[in-house]
Amino acid sequence: MSGDEDAQGGEDNEAEGDPPGVSEPARCATHPNVPAEAACAHCGTFSCADCLHTTGGRRICQVCISSGRVTVGRTPWEDRAELGWWPAYWQTVKKVTFTPASFFSSMAPTGNMGDAVGFALLAGIPGAIVTAALQFLVAAGYAWNDMATTGAQELSPDAVGQVGLSIGQGFLSLLGFVPGVAVGAMLWGCFHHLGLWLVGGGNRGIEATIKGALYAAGVRFWACIPCCGDLFSWIWTLAVQAIAYCHLHRDPSWKGAFTVLFSIFLRCSCGVAMIAMFLGLMLAVVFLVAQS
Repeated sequence: MSGDEDAQGGEDNEAEGDPPGVSEPARCATHPNVPAEAACAHCGTFSCADCLHTTGGRRICQVCISSGRVTVGRTPWEDRAELGWWPAYWQTVKKVTFTPASFFSSMAPTGNMGDAVGFALLAGIPGAIVTAALQFLVAAGYAWNDMATTGAQELSPDAVGQVGLSIGQGFLSLLGFVPGVAVGAMLWGCFHHLGLWLVGGGNRGIEATIKGALYAAGVRFWACIPCCGDLFSWIWTLAVQAIAYCHLHRDPSWKGAFTVLFSIFLRCSCGVAMIAMFLGLMLAVVFLVAQS
């Protein structure tokens, strides 16, 4: 009997001597207070969701990426030296437009901002060319119709004004549309990050938000489709931006949708405020004139 008790006691002592924390969940090597989500596919280190990046179906930790042991998250556009400029540009446009979730989930959230800006600038060129060409065609139509109607070899004063206006709008499209796409993406990226901050999102910083907005601007390539392309590309760009923020920041999908809708609301509110201010000034001027 005493032998059984001694054996039982020995087992208890062995159990008490087990290393502590064996049954506890693994912790992130970089953030010890955060539970690990998975082990790095390259080094095997346990890492949390914020430290892991997905590429090619593999989860790679931030340490391996920062040290250069593994190169992940590069877009086709960033590999244009190997792929060629046009194939790299076209592949990026297609992925951003048709498979945005896969594109942004495998993209590094920060770094290579110059490449992102350059891509957004190029994305605006096709739409600018088509818009300008349409304006030049309108100008030619005004000129042809005026000369056909009057039978004269010179344009009437009214036609000169209409032709000049259309040509001016065409050149304005060429000069303004291209930088406007990139600058607009960066500005709205800042507004979008404010929306993410309001709902507790955007934990990877404003650089990730702006980078997502710049690459989402690749959808603006489709503004080259006459008539409907500009509207279609603008609407789909908003949807792609929401998807980009969710994957780059690892936020729930509703946070990405909220920040895009929030920016639209903010834009409309500013527009209404400006109109109200203008009307108020006009009423004030009318009142002062009436009193004088």
